[in-house]
Amino acid sequence: MTITQRPPIRRSAQVLAAMLIAIFLTAVPAPAQAGDEAISVDFGGVSGGAPTYRASGWIYGMTENGSGPADHFFRDVRFRYMRAGGAQLGSPGGWVSGSYDRRWNATLAQARRTIALGGQFIILPHDLWGADGYPISRFPGDNGNWSDYDAFLTRLINDVRAAGITVQWDIWNEPNLSLFWNRPQAQYLELWRRSYQRIRAAFPGQLIVGPSCACVPSTTHAFWNAYLDFARANNVIPDIVSWHSLPGDPWPTWPPRTPRSTRAAFRTRARTRSTSTGPGTSRTRATEPGTSPGWSGPAPTGCARTGPAPATCTTTWATCSYGTPRAGTCPRANGGSTASTPPRPVRSCR
Repeated sequence: MTITQRPPIRRSAQVLAAMLIAIFLTAVPAPAQAGDEAISVDFGGVSGGAPTYRASGWIYGMTENGSGPADHFFRDVRFRYMRAGGAQLGSPGGWVSGSYDRRWNATLAQARRTIALGGQFIILPHDLWGADGYPISRFPGDNGNWSDYDAFLTRLINDVRAAGITVQWDIWNEPNLSLFWNRPQAQYLELWRRSYQRIRAAFPGQLIVGPSCACVPSTTHAFWNAYLDFARANNVIPDIVSWHSLPGDPWPTWPPRTPRSTRAAFRTRARTRSTSTGPGTSRTRATEPGTSPGWSGPAPTGCARTGPAPATCTTTWATCSYGTPRAGTCPRANGGSTASTPPRPVRSCR
């Protein structure tokens, strides 16, 4: 009779575990190690000259009391502009909901921080009113009654004066969208006239910005051209003609696939319509560029986007977040921020 001895169960389990660990270690590759490399970006060599940082800024982005984020997030991108007015605080909030103070206090704190960082603050009265996308109950001038809005303007003007700050006045955000202006354009144009005249009288040296429509300006855009004609006829021409270019930048893309001469003629006509003294009186600014792919041809300083860029417009790290990086241009950065979504930049062209 033959007796076969079986190995102990514990020893078999130990051998099996060792074999599984060995198989796992050989199947999983070692973590990749980054090499010691340096990347140099020469902004001076890109067509258009050295960056002037006219476009370095964003809408919102500070904490309510203006203390955050840290200074280096602003200084790293040569911060120039901040555009805010206490949006979303309260919800509902602002003057129309009886919560003006909280939004004003936030606006003032952020304005002072902006100025301390060497930037210019662009104030948004529509946020302070409460028209930040919340379905508010009333708009300025409803039923022909402007007394409430006049009282709001008086309070806001007095608060800015008492604070001793200089701001740019972006009178109303995207008045061609019902989300922010759920009333006829004629009522908005009257708001523009009243606001412009009050602000200009109170602060002759402070800049007025508008219409800040969500549109691509064109000679056939009804809202845009009605605004330009009204501004000229009533001598309420903004210092900075602005729009929100969503989704494409109007300079290279309007009209689609047309020669430069046609686009140049559009720019001249738009400026001529908006001024009583001829082209060039007002500056232009796209304050909310969209996220469409970038220029594929000659790019402005720092970025690649589609089509030829205006020669005098420069961009910086903060506005390269939405373009496609390539040799000689800045990387897909987010304006020096650690946030995964970059701030919506201000892009200003003269």
